[in-house]
Amino acid sequence: MRKNQEFLDYKFCCKAKMGTFLLICLFLLSISGKAWADNVRPAYLGIENHKEGRFKITWKNPLKNGEQLPIAPVLPEGFKKISPRTVTKTADAVIHKWVASAEGQALEGQTIVIQGLEATASDVLLRIKFLDGKIFRSVLRPTEPNVTVESSQKKQTAQTPIIYKILDLIDSWRLLLLLFSVGLLGIFPAVRKRGVVFCSIALILGSVSGYLIGNAPIKGVFAFNTIPSEEKTNQILQGLLLNMYRSFGYSDEEAVYNQMSKSVSGDLLTAVYLQNRNVMRIEKEDQAKVYVDRLDIREVESLSAEDGGGFSALVRWDVYGSVNHWEHIHYRCNSYKAKITLMPKGKYWIITHFDLIDEERII
Repeated sequence: MRKNQEFLDYKFCCKAKMGTFLLICLFLLSISGKAWADNVRPAYLGIENHKEGRFKITWKNPLKNGEQLPIAPVLPEGFKKISPRTVTKTADAVIHKWVASAEGQALEGQTIVIQGLEATASDVLLRIKFLDGKIFRSVLRPTEPNVTVESSQKKQTAQTPIIYKILDLIDSWRLLLLLFSVGLLGIFPAVRKRGVVFCSIALILGSVSGYLIGNAPIKGVFAFNTIPSEEKTNQILQGLLLNMYRSFGYSDEEAVYNQMSKSVSGDLLTAVYLQNRNVMRIEKEDQAKVYVDRLDIREVESLSAEDGGGFSALVRWDVYGSVNHWEHIHYRCNSYKAKITLMPKGKYWIITHFDLIDEERII
C-alpha cells in the first residue's frame, strides 16, 4: 500500500512539476506498478497488408494454467490461408503465424470476429497495418467480440504549398537544368561564332557549378521554412519517439543520456533523463522490467512552421509494451495525442518542446 501511494505521489509530482511531456513516459510506470497487475492477459491479432491482396497474420493466444484460451480469430469470408501455419510456444503464449489471400477483396468494411471470446474474461487487441501505412487498432471484448474495419483512406490534413512543390522539382532536376541551359546557348548565333572552345568551357563551368549547387539545398536560399510532408513527419516522429522510449531500457546512465540526446535536447533532455532515473528506481524496487515492443504514429493532424527553421506537428500515436513482473508478463497499449515541436540539428531533426493533450490506456 505504501509503495502504491508512493507511485501515485510520484506520478502527481511529475504532472505538476515536470511538464506534460513527461506523462508519455508514465506509460513505462503504469505498466510496472503493482496497481495495474492482473492475471488475465490479452490476446493479440495482428494483420499486415504487406502487398496487394496478401496479409501476414499473427495470432498470439495467451496461456492460462498451461493451456491456450478457447478463442480463435475468424477472418472475413474470402480470406484464404495460402501458407503453412507456424506455431511458436513461449512462456506465456502460443504464437500462430500464416499468410492469407483476400482474393481481390478489400479488408475495409469487413467484420472480424473472435470466436469464443464471449465465454472468457480476456480481451483481444487487434492491429491492422494497411498497404498505405495507415494503422487500424481496436480492442475486442467478451461483450463485443467483433469489429468492423474502418476505411484506410488517409485524411488530408496538411497541404504542401505549391511553392514548395516547385522548389522540390527544381531541387531534383537542378543539375540537368543547368546542363540543358548551357546546351541551349548553342542555338544562338553569337554563341556559335565563339566555336567549340567556348561551348566546352561553358559546359565545364556549368557542370562544376551544378555540382556545387547540388550539394546545397535550393530551398535554403529562401527565407521561409520548409515543412516536411505528412509522410516524412510520420517517419521522423516514429524514429524519435521510439528511440526515446527504448532508451529507458538501458541500465548504464551514460548510455541512457547519449541515446536520449538523439531524440530530445535542452531542458527537455534533462527532464526526461531525470524521469528515466526514477523509472529505474521504481522498476528495481518492484523487481519489474519494462519493454516497449512497438510504436505506431496513428495520425498527423496538422503541421505548422516555427521560427528557427523548425515545425510543430499535432500527432496521435500508440505505444505497445510489456512488463515482466514477479514471473508474470503483462501487456499494455497506451494512446497519446500531443503537439510536438521539432528543430533541425545538422542533417537531422530533434524534439525541443512537447505539449501532451490527451492520453488513454487502451488495454
